[in-house]
Parts: sequence; C-alpha cells; structure tokens
Amino acid sequence: MVFYRLCGYLFDTRPKAGIHPTAIIHPEAEIADDVHVGPYAVIGRSRIGARTEIHAHVVIVDGCIIGERVVIEPNSCIGATGVAWIWSAQGERVILPQLGGVQIGDEVFWELM
Repeated sequence: MVFYRLCGYLFDTRPKAGIHPTAIIHPEAEIADDVHVGPYAVIGRSRIGARTEIHAHVVIVDGCIIGERVVIEPNSCIGATGVAWIWSAQGERVILPQLGGVQIGDEVFWELM
C-alpha cells in the first residue's frame, strides 16, 4: 500500500480541473471549482462535489448529488430512468415512475462494466 501511495504522489495522473468546451452543463448545475469535466459530458441540474473527475461522454441527469473526490469513468450514465414496470390486466407494459434521485457519496469510483 505504501508503494502505491508513494507512486500517487510522484506521478499524479489526475486530469486538470476545468470544463471541456464540448461539455454541456445545465445553467443551474452546482459544480465545485476544482472539478474535471471531460469532452462531451452532459450534466443536468445536479450538484458535483470538489475534486471530482467526470470523464468523456458521461451523462448526469437532473437531481443527482455527486460527492467529493468521485471518479466517474467514460460513457457512464448517472440517474437515468430505471427499468421498472408492471404488466396490466390487458397485457400492456406500464412503466412505474422513478421517485427520488441518485446520491453518490465521497471518494467513490464508478465505471461502466
């Protein structure tokens, strides 16, 4: 563990803070000053904590709360409508509304598998 911590100090691979010009950010989104937002990321009306890395092509929909020092890897989607439905007596699919939002705590690593 000491070796990896030492390497982390010697070779900082974190991307620089800033919002890529191709990113689309909702005007009411709350984003800390030292956040990295990669190319073609889309951020809805959400809150993003300090030192968070949002990589290329990530989508964060309205109502999400992302903590501090979170890493969201490319092509991830946070807060999308879930797959929740039931079948009516007539055999038709009825989509159930998704209540609430997504909250990700501090120091979380998220990648699309």
